[in-house]
Amino acid sequence: MILVPHSFLQGLCLALSLCMLSACAPAVPRSYKVDYTVELQPLKDRAKVIIEIQPAELLKKLRFTIDPEIHTEITANGELVIDAGQATWLPPPENARMSLVAKISHERDDGEFDARMTP
Repeated sequence: MILVPHSFLQGLCLALSLCMLSACAPAVPRSYKVDYTVELQPLKDRAKVIIEIQPAELLKKLRFTIDPEIHTEITANGELVIDAGQATWLPPPENARMSLVAKISHERDDGEFDARMTP
């Protein structure tokens, strides 16, 4: 017969209980999915861009440079601040969505383009 100290048995029961509780606890997401939808609108020389993030609870803030001559109609759920050529988006934890319109054609020199859309 092997005698096991009572405190060891209590510790083992506690450890097993904690393992079982952690196995039953809801999983916290460790990644998120980003979907980009781009609708090219050649007659308007632009693209409508939609960014959707699910779940977004890990993403606290998204900051990017905008050019008001290129990027327009910027909307988002959550909090969106546009200031001095910077857009800062604090998306909501679920169903985060942002959209904008981007002008496509960009002429560098007379007749030379680094981006061009034609109808």
